[in-house]
Amino acid sequence: MKADDLTPERLGQIQALNDLALKRGQTLAQMALSWILKDDGVASVLIGASRPEQIAENISAAEHRDFTAEELRTIDQICGR
Repeated sequence: MKADDLTPERLGQIQALNDLALKRGQTLAQMALSWILKDDGVASVLIGASRPEQIAENISAAEHRDFTAEELRTIDQICGR
């Protein structure tokens, strides 16, 4: 992602997704991984971590893969789908 990609609109989307993640008791990174893992056809995800703590944090995303219909609609709305 380039600096030009971080428009006010994009930053607003990131903030809205972060707010939703916090309501779910997750970090934005955890929610993103959970969102990918909610699809039963996905067996694994690639994570990037520069510290061991990040690996443990990311692994915990697998414990909270459930999303309500409202959460999924909110994500779609935020992402402009």
